[in-house]
Amino acid sequence: MHSISKSKVLTLTLGVLVLGTIFTSTVNAQCGAALAPRAAAVKASIKPAAFLLGGAAGQFGRDRDRDDDQLETIVGLWKVQFVAKNSPGIPDGVVVDHGYSAWHSDFTEFLNSARSPLTGSFCLGVWKKVGYNTFKLNHYAMAFDPTGTTPVGTVNIREEVTVDWAHNKFNGTFTIDAYDPNGVHYPANQPGNHAQGVITGERITVNTLPEDH
Repeated sequence: MHSISKSKVLTLTLGVLVLGTIFTSTVNAQCGAALAPRAAAVKASIKPAAFLLGGAAGQFGRDRDRDDDQLETIVGLWKVQFVAKNSPGIPDGVVVDHGYSAWHSDFTEFLNSARSPLTGSFCLGVWKKVGYNTFKLNHYAMAFDPTGTTPVGTVNIREEVTVDWAHNKFNGTFTIDAYDPNGVHYPANQPGNHAQGVITGERITVNTLPEDH
């Protein structure tokens, strides 16, 4: 059994949670909901080029890096933001984390978080479709002390998100939970060990410029 000092626990807690002046660092998340485009159904059955160039379905075809009817709407690169809501010790509206998340067609996901690379800023997840344009994500990150040399635990991020009718944005909910190296949850009522709230995503394409997002 590993023992973790109080200072390392605090590092994981605050290092795993919030960006900005209130907390020192960040964690990551879960979300959900769903709506659907009638335009997409029309696209599946009627595909003259002139029709596809107009309307939401045509816009989706141009913006998406792969215009493939077999791909799920979540597949692609997204700019994401996690905002706290009803989290212990974290005011509603605080940005818990942000970054870039890639959802792959093989049901895996990769997040480049705004956390310090020394404490762990890259993490991996797996996803499953659970409804129309709605997806669940189970995501894991390794956390380190400020030196980047000592593991202090694991962070589990769960999301349920719904992609909008134009397939260019999503929103949903997230939870973030911190565990010690033995898999024991750090006290959830202490700030940094548990976070929850709302996650939003904006699609990034080959034509997206920094000022566009």
